Amino acid sequence: MILACQTLEDELLYTMKQSNINYEIMWIESSLHNVPQKLHSQMQECIQEIAKNKSCDRLLVAMGKCGNAIDKIVNGPFEMIIPKVDDCISLLFGSDEKRNNYTNEHSAYYLTQGWMRGKCNILAEYEYSIKKYGQETADMIAEMMYGHYKQLALLDNGINSIDPLYRMTEPIEKNLNLKRCVVPVTVNYLVRLLNGPWDQEHFFKIAPNDTLYIN
Repeated sequence: MILACQTLEDELLYTMKQSNINYEIMWIESSLHNVPQKLHSQMQECIQEIAKNKSCDRLLVAMGKCGNAIDKIVNGPFEMIIPKVDDCISLLFGSDEKRNNYTNEHSAYYLTQGWMRGKCNILAEYEYSIKKYGQETADMIAEMMYGHYKQLALLDNGINSIDPLYRMTEPIEKNLNLKRCVVPVTVNYLVRLLNGPWDQEHFFKIAPNDTLYIN
């Protein structure tokens, strides 16, 4: 069974098809990543539901630490595998190191098509601020939140055309003064998550009924 963030829906479904895998998936709403405590609670509820209602020997978790939301997660009566990366962006880059190197060099804010489909994406939040506070205040809020970024990095997973995401993010480039740039990423980490082996360097491997401590 798989527990997955909706942000990775395109990449995960593609990887499952390529790997000829048809595991059942339980999806977690991507907006919960903005509030790690809520994400933690939702994950725990999902694990309890799987333990109660599903036949499962191993749970594969398609997401990262996500603000340490996975810390102190209590496992069910099955093995659980989680990638050792900070978040879904690092997972697509292939490691935290590769993501951090790019961030440090380009001061980038990252977007994927999956993230833009979420309720709390950067454009939706900006438009909401305009409606609630007016244009001037919304621009001040945006400057405080995103002013230190220089680049809007659109992650190209090689699965879908990047053109819809490029068109969709034009208002972000215009209003938030972030230059768009297409950055290639990979699904290789997801391939390893689905197929193993799950080495200690790249994955948390939690025993049945054990608790995960990452700090």
